[in-house]
Amino acid sequence: MRTILILILLAFSNLSNAQLTDFFGKTIVHEIKLNKLDDGTYAGAMEWTTGGADSLQRFIINGLDVKTPVMVRIISKAPDHNIDLSFHKESWEKVESKVSTNGEKFVDKVFRTMNTAGIGVSSEVAEIPYLITVKTGLQFPSTQSLIRFTDDIEEYNQYVQTLGVSGNIISLESQKDSEAPEISLINKVDKENNLMYISIGLLIAIIILFVLFIFKKQKTKKLSIITIGICSFANTYAQSSQPRPIPISDKEPAVFIEYRSENVSNQVPINYTSPNHRPAEDRTVHLEGDDGTTHVVRLEPNQGSLELSGDAAAAVERRIREADEQFNEDYGANSPGEPTESDARILPDDLIHEELARLRNQVRRLQAQVDLLSQQDQHQEDEGEDEEPPILVYCEVKQDCKNCAMKPFNRFRKRHTYFMQLQRFYYRKRSDLNAAITSADALASVPGAGLGWSNIKLYQVRPAMEKLKLEYDKKFNQYISDMTLDIHAIEGCLATHSQTTSLFKTQATLMLANMRTSRITF
Repeated sequence: MRTILILILLAFSNLSNAQLTDFFGKTIVHEIKLNKLDDGTYAGAMEWTTGGADSLQRFIINGLDVKTPVMVRIISKAPDHNIDLSFHKESWEKVESKVSTNGEKFVDKVFRTMNTAGIGVSSEVAEIPYLITVKTGLQFPSTQSLIRFTDDIEEYNQYVQTLGVSGNIISLESQKDSEAPEISLINKVDKENNLMYISIGLLIAIIILFVLFIFKKQKTKKLSIITIGICSFANTYAQSSQPRPIPISDKEPAVFIEYRSENVSNQVPINYTSPNHRPAEDRTVHLEGDDGTTHVVRLEPNQGSLELSGDAAAAVERRIREADEQFNEDYGANSPGEPTESDARILPDDLIHEELARLRNQVRRLQAQVDLLSQQDQHQEDEGEDEEPPILVYCEVKQDCKNCAMKPFNRFRKRHTYFMQLQRFYYRKRSDLNAAITSADALASVPGAGLGWSNIKLYQVRPAMEKLKLEYDKKFNQYISDMTLDIHAIEGCLATHSQTTSLFKTQATLMLANMRTSRITF
């Protein structure tokens, strides 16, 4: 009996950590919700205290795109004690990368990933106040060029020869342009359910009763059972408190300033005569924004906090500002690309070939300097980015073609960008859900560990996945239909201003057919 109990406890502990989230709720995870700011970036933050030795406090960020750089930072109020910040993708057992404060006031990391990132906070010392912040940059625009206009007949002849195409070009009858409805990407909805927590509560109650039963029957073996129980529930106990979400807006929250300028007194012996520290008191601070305006915030420090000296606080402030400015310069408003109705961005269309090539190289350089979080993300990075040669359209007067076709051409570019974003999101989301179900099925195979899973899977998880699939198919079909209309509108312009309409139609039909076959079906 003791052996069975030990196996159940260990299996429940290990298998439930096999994914970033589990349907049983044993792995307590706190989502850092991101709010969109006026400049198009997103930000979120949480304040908490460390759980101590052998504990991992788990946070999760959802809704990321592999083309979006993300900066995660942790600011500690006890820099004399180390805090580790680990990054996870497949499971909490596998660490993709790790950074540590190592005696510094803060540490940050910039990375890219698709959909979800797990962040673990751990320290050998408990009750250290810390602030974890997340900020995203603007998405990198796609470097693909699907259609390009030229008035260079030699360039076009070389292009035709590479296709092995010869013969006369037949113009097609112009088709009227039509407006399509506005597009928005699928919103990911992850809702907690009461049934899951009822199942968790019943399971924990059963295990506690089981332990008490063993205590009564086998008193000489109490020590081993208590040890196993403590090990199994150490992480849950460490997260018995709750982190405090920090509301984010375009104005910096007061708590950000507080963490940059204060430490807790219990990290070192209190010495109020030290020139570097003094008891922190409630106070107001005047802050100047990027637009030159000044606003006042009120600081209310934790009890026992010590305010850093002016020089020490200024040094921390300077280093954080430098890191923020570098991130904003590379991935903020001045980064390459133009905005669309969604978070996706596209390259300008009114550049000459050499300028466009330079801009593409800049995008590739910026992408290369931001590490992908995991090997999984490499697949998302490569998907559809093989830089296929664009469809080249010859016009005797290139500007006439562009003037006529620019409106449907721009719509097509944007919709194709949305289409690729949809493909990345759904592939990663579906893969994560399938992996989580596999993990939950394995956990449910352990006697007593999968209580309630069958009903959760049958009546909640599967219907939610079917709904997600229906929404994906709906958006997929809509994008294909709208892009087909855009192609027809471009053909109508070429019928008037170009003699390459027939070849363009053949290539565009093949391109749309390839898009249709890319539907994700698993």
